[in-house]
Amino acid sequence: MSTPNFDIIIVGAGISGLLLGSQLCQTHSLLIIEKEDTIPLNKYWLTNKKCSEANLELIKCVDTTYNFMDFHSYDGKSFRCSGEYLLWDTEKLTEKLERIILSNSGVILKKHTFFAYQYSKDSIVISVNDKKFSSRLLVDCMGYSSPIIYAKHLISIYGYYILNGSVVNLKKQIEPIGLSNILLSNRPKFLEVFPKSNNQAYVVLIEPEKSIKRNSSLGEEIKFIIEKSEYSQYFEKPSSENRYLYGLIPVGKLRTNALDRIFLFGEAGQMNPAATATCLTQLFYSYKEIASELLQRLETNQLSKEKLVINTPYFTNGNKKFHLNLFRNILNWTSDDFSKLIYQMNKMDHDLVNQVIFGEINFKSLLNSKNIKNLIANKNYFVLKPLLKSLLP
Repeated sequence: MSTPNFDIIIVGAGISGLLLGSQLCQTHSLLIIEKEDTIPLNKYWLTNKKCSEANLELIKCVDTTYNFMDFHSYDGKSFRCSGEYLLWDTEKLTEKLERIILSNSGVILKKHTFFAYQYSKDSIVISVNDKKFSSRLLVDCMGYSSPIIYAKHLISIYGYYILNGSVVNLKKQIEPIGLSNILLSNRPKFLEVFPKSNNQAYVVLIEPEKSIKRNSSLGEEIKFIIEKSEYSQYFEKPSSENRYLYGLIPVGKLRTNALDRIFLFGEAGQMNPAATATCLTQLFYSYKEIASELLQRLETNQLSKEKLVINTPYFTNGNKKFHLNLFRNILNWTSDDFSKLIYQMNKMDHDLVNQVIFGEINFKSLLNSKNIKNLIANKNYFVLKPLLKSLLP
């Protein structure tokens, strides 16, 4: 197979694969491989408003805007964080990106599972189902399930965010909830609720876990919250027609985001901060720039591992370290620890809280501002510990 079938193959038609593909398809032949029979719609995305400024062509895919979201602990403590937040319409966004790809002669092959690859003289050849396809460049957008990152020992996994929930109909309006720990526990789980414009809401329970092997009670607990807890006053009982929401977000340290003729993007490339499992902000900031860098390397045939490593100025190494250290702490939190965090958040600047959530901490500014003095004065170890560790080599 001396001539590649395509210039680029993307494996995974989730949001990261569609975003990157919508750029790459405009100048090069593109194939996207998806193992499901439809484009995955099992997640939803909350971002800050700033990221939309670089993606004005997608702005009609925003469902709702908020100027605050709430955080609650089991014992009644709460914090309302002010900001500019966008809730994206999952269906509109994925449909828009799919249309862009298909209108530019891109191919999306569904119900095909990637399971192996090998190199030929001038291409990489992948095996999917009973077929083989070759390309000059392979982009891995498979997320936590990518066999490449594990087989090549590219990542050290610290743990996972496990999601379970659904799109539910509302009995009455509810305010957006960033995180709520309503179930007292030594291993707390966190409720997210983001109301949509059509009298529905995304409702999920998120469980931080070291391993995915332990039996989880998420399904039973989210059912209790929706149907029997104090929140049941807002929600209609889900039926089989409700869209199921689920996910497994890996949190880890990636050794490299590239191999020969292979680039890792999205969750597979650890492009998301480990702050909220719904965070798409960093992908929106970076996908156009990364697409441009990849196309430049294709044009100059610089497709070795060393040449394909791409670092963006958005999700910085300092922020990556901070969120990895923060996640390690979260794994050891109890419900009382989260209650103490809510207390501390009420003493924090809202801009800093938003920087933490969306992976945008400006360390130089932080270390020379009143924020760091405030954190020290209030003994806010929840932020200080991961912050100091992130400054170490």
